[in-house]
Amino acid sequence: MKQKSIQLLSAIVKYFNSAFRPSLMGHKTGDVIAIDLNTAFDEKEREWILSDLGIDKDNPEGKGKVRPGARAVGTGQWRCSRRSPGTAGIKPFDSPNGRMMEGPGGASISDVIVRNGLRKSIFRAYTYPYMDHANLTVLTGALVRRLLIENGTAVGVAVDHHGQEREFRARGEVVLSTGAVHTPKILMLSGIGDHELLDLYGIPVVQHLPGVGRNFQDHLAVTCVWENTKIDARTMSCDAVMFWSSNSGSRKPDLYACCGPIAAAATPENIARYGPLPDMPWVMYGALTQPESRGYLEITGPDPKDPVRLVDNTLSRDADLKKAIACVEMMREVGNSAPLKPYLKREVMPGNLKGADLTRYIRDAGVTYWHQAGTARMGRGPMAVVDANLRVYGVEKLRIADGSIMPALTTGNTMAPCVVIGERAAHELKVAHGV
Repeated sequence: MKQKSIQLLSAIVKYFNSAFRPSLMGHKTGDVIAIDLNTAFDEKEREWILSDLGIDKDNPEGKGKVRPGARAVGTGQWRCSRRSPGTAGIKPFDSPNGRMMEGPGGASISDVIVRNGLRKSIFRAYTYPYMDHANLTVLTGALVRRLLIENGTAVGVAVDHHGQEREFRARGEVVLSTGAVHTPKILMLSGIGDHELLDLYGIPVVQHLPGVGRNFQDHLAVTCVWENTKIDARTMSCDAVMFWSSNSGSRKPDLYACCGPIAAAATPENIARYGPLPDMPWVMYGALTQPESRGYLEITGPDPKDPVRLVDNTLSRDADLKKAIACVEMMREVGNSAPLKPYLKREVMPGNLKGADLTRYIRDAGVTYWHQAGTARMGRGPMAVVDANLRVYGVEKLRIADGSIMPALTTGNTMAPCVVIGERAAHELKVAHGV
């Protein structure tokens, strides 16, 4: 392989566990290391890597293009995990976005934001480059107590900072962007919410909006676990994803799963039931794309340090439980399929459970995907909290820009949709203030 192509691949090859290749011993997790693919991998593995990177193995300096989410991976396991769903009738795609989610589903290598071999956060992408600007202050260690609202207009925020209460006034508008748990909490502490709950804790009512804290939604993940044979779970994360429908007549996916060698593989309940996890687990995280179950959250007192009461009501609808069962069955079919057998030593959990035993496993296995949404929903009607311009009903100069405004969960991960919400908020502010 010519040096130019080796350098291109070396720039994105991340640390693999030393058990995979002796030549990688001595490196730490997160290291970006230079590897000559001719010596570090055999011929078949090089083909997998080049193919996933979109590079012609016979013409490495040609017009091959690196896809946004591509990465070089050790044994071709991710290549197999993308192919394995094909054995269950799920079509492979080059990207999980667009046609794959909008159609009946499919399987793909995940797209992730990576720079210099490391995941890049939205804060690093959007905010950090402007930290030296005079019109931006990032205040850490601050707890928002409440919004400052005068005569029905938001004029600032009150925060606890290093033991002192401080107020920050806004000349323009206040934008609340603290997520689907803390945004409704701050609204309620500020007198915006259901008047009966606010009256209970002696909070003066500024605006009666009964939808604040209601309509809580989340992607509940149910895990299936195998013992891995080659890649250490401490070095990698979810790298492949699939979407599919539990109903053959449906035109859109209602289930999805990501897979990878992940250390946080199971709940304490199921570990107690099945025994300790293997040192190298390989996991499929499955979820319903758009569950019907709805929960709610409430404040438990007038102090911002009082915890919220969150009732998620997960799997409270029979339809959701049936889909969760179908999800586990499909994940087991894929995980136990022939293309993955060289890489998986055994199935750890749940095994071939049926009926009440499988239902118990699913309820015990549930963990959050951290996709909470819906608690300050956009729309019209008595339960809506913001309008189409992200403005809070009944309060001037107050907008919300986070996942709480989603009326319903998106089909997949919520990070990119939340970025779009932020972009929309920025556009609305520019238009409103002539910036």
